[in-house]
Amino acid sequence: MTGTLRDFQQPLVVLNLASNRFSGTLPCFYASRPSLTVLNLADNSLVGGLPSCLGSLSELTHLNLSFNALSYEISPRLMFSGEIPSRITELTRLQALRLSHNLLTGNIPARIGNLTYLQVIDLSHNALTGPIPLNIVGCFQLLALIISNNNLSGEIQPALDALDSLKILDISSNRISARSRLL
Repeated sequence: MTGTLRDFQQPLVVLNLASNRFSGTLPCFYASRPSLTVLNLADNSLVGGLPSCLGSLSELTHLNLSFNALSYEISPRLMFSGEIPSRITELTRLQALRLSHNLLTGNIPARIGNLTYLQVIDLSHNALTGPIPLNIVGCFQLLALIISNNNLSGEIQPALDALDSLKILDISSNRISARSRLL
């Protein structure tokens, strides 16, 4: 399917439009705020960054916006910042956050550890900078942390050692130094 992705007027529980050719910016899905649990728009041609209104999808458990062009310039005069909005940390039911293969910039939100149900974080293949947030240990159910191919810096936080459930850690192709028993 092709075209500009528009907001839906009916409250949806699951929206899976992955692997299409939708373009334009992300709508806010206002009608689905109290009900949407799965939002999968991976592998499209979406641009314009992540709107902070995504933080109002209070029931969201799975967010997959991988393989788009988020934060890409859509006209010579219009450039979105492309940062991961801090409101994403208000998605307290979130279990999977997949934003890989975009053009996202800035830091990983510092309060990401508040998302205690998170099991998968995939922010790989972006242009993220800064350290891995120390409070990521709040995600005590975290199984996979995939943040490779960014521009993250600093040391692996010793706090990551406390993630007993962690099965996959991919921090390759960053500027991170090893000072943890994880490596």
